[in-house]
Amino acid sequence: MIWTIIICAVIGYVLGGFPTGFLVGKRHNIDIREHGSGNIGTTNSLRVLGLQAGAVTFIGDIIKTVVAIGLCMWICSRFDVDMKFVQILTALFVILGHDFPAALKFKGGKGIAATAGFLVMFDYRMMLIELIVFLLILVFTRYVSLGSLVVSVLLPIGLAVFYHANPMFVPMLVISLLICALAFVRHKENIKRLLAGTENKFGDPAK
Repeated sequence: MIWTIIICAVIGYVLGGFPTGFLVGKRHNIDIREHGSGNIGTTNSLRVLGLQAGAVTFIGDIIKTVVAIGLCMWICSRFDVDMKFVQILTALFVILGHDFPAALKFKGGKGIAATAGFLVMFDYRMMLIELIVFLLILVFTRYVSLGSLVVSVLLPIGLAVFYHANPMFVPMLVISLLICALAFVRHKENIKRLLAGTENKFGDPAK
């Protein structure tokens, strides 16, 4: 088990720290950290640089998560370990790398696109449910942050519904709660603005 944790931690954090949004900004001759919210994630890239840059950032962050999980699964297949556990453990470290990348002095994104990449690999049922819920919230409120927070809460709920019989359910649930907690920590300023009614809505330009 210890080798599984080490492998997932190293690969997940290193690949998670690949700063997609930062590099997209550099292609546009700006440091995305100095514009908008200062975040290197999809939403800020979209607001500051437009739809194409936002899409590239989102897809890039999904791909790095998928690659990290796939690589860890391939390596850990040599061990007697549950692959679903490997997937969610790797996802946790990818999100940590994305949120706190060493290359950018630990100032990264918020982990939602990375979480989406995890769901692509983990369970299509959970992915579809969370996608539908996110889109409904976005359509009716235009708050990306609210949709992100709600789908983060749905992660441990979905795990409890679909994987309660898995032998590794308890550690997987703990990891899902950590991923959810990270999302709330990274969205703390958004939460303050949501409560104050001053949160940016989808489609609004960067302030």
